Amino acid sequence: MKKHLLILLILSSSLSSCKRVSEEDQNLQLSVSPTAPYVLPVAMKTCKEQTEHADSSGVSANAFEYNRFTFQWTGSNSFELVFLQLVYDSQDLATTPYSCVISDDNLDETLFPEDRFVAAASADSPTTVTAGCAIRCGSMKFKDDVKYSYVVGKITAFGVQIDEDGEVLPVEATGDAAIQYKKVGY
Repeated sequence: MKKHLLILLILSSSLSSCKRVSEEDQNLQLSVSPTAPYVLPVAMKTCKEQTEHADSSGVSANAFEYNRFTFQWTGSNSFELVFLQLVYDSQDLATTPYSCVISDDNLDETLFPEDRFVAAASADSPTTVTAGCAIRCGSMKFKDDVKYSYVVGKITAFGVQIDEDGEVLPVEATGDAAIQYKKVGY
């Protein structure tokens, strides 16, 4: 069922240029910090690798991390966060647009000990989930002649709400997610 929901969400997001903001989308808020982390020329461990003190690093070099991710749900139906997507588009990038998707086990590890499933809430009594581990993305490459860059991108949270009749409705929220780059030696 998760794969069907994912396909539904991808299709709905591809139509976003025609889509108006629904009431359900307004019930989901998200934030990341720091405001603009640096892209570092190092590999990073995934949340699971970090917890298990693994020797390997599953996040490729030229990585960055948002060490705090929070989403808040105020909808009157239950909600499931399905995946996060970070997208950056800049003439300074070697390959553009750059995209990083956090889903499945990686999303569960990032949110742990919190859960991606939340019960119905309200504007007066929202449900707030703060990730227990950082969002980490790697393999961001800049052009050789770029010495410094500040790129404003987007983080989008895709999820579904389930109403009383069992109907599944897609929900998404988008926020700014900038990164900074400084070439080694400059």
